[in-house]
Amino acid sequence: MRNCPVVGLIIDSTLNMQYYGGYKATLQGYYHGTVTPGYWDTLNIKLKQINFKTLDTINGLPLDGESAEAIFYWGANKRHVFVPIDSNTAPAAGVFTWIMNSYKRTDLQKMGNNAQFETTFQFIKPPSPPLPADRVLFPPPKKNKRY
Repeated sequence: MRNCPVVGLIIDSTLNMQYYGGYKATLQGYYHGTVTPGYWDTLNIKLKQINFKTLDTINGLPLDGESAEAIFYWGANKRHVFVPIDSNTAPAAGVFTWIMNSYKRTDLQKMGNNAQFETTFQFIKPPSPPLPADRVLFPPPKKNKRY
């Protein structure tokens, strides 16, 4: 996760899309736009195909690979899932990749930093650079050379 792009999307039944591009995302910042009715229909078909209501999820936020976090609403129901994007989670991985790339097929307009996302991925901080060796408080022991 730490070297993967952070992208947040909100797509609702009124066809509104909000986008956030964070760490390593191609498109940086907050945007909004409108998806087409055809996109909305395709999205619903794809979500039904992967049984989003009962989709396997992992506990918490994965940090060792590309992952997707989604919150689904239908009727009075809500489901929060974390899905790794790898060959073990196909075809769900393909659907989430398609969703994450949907901003490329939508005319987006820049907006202020006021979009509200319930997801947590966008709050992950990028990895810190390593400390210089002279600033490490407890350096590893020096190895003695034996001849």
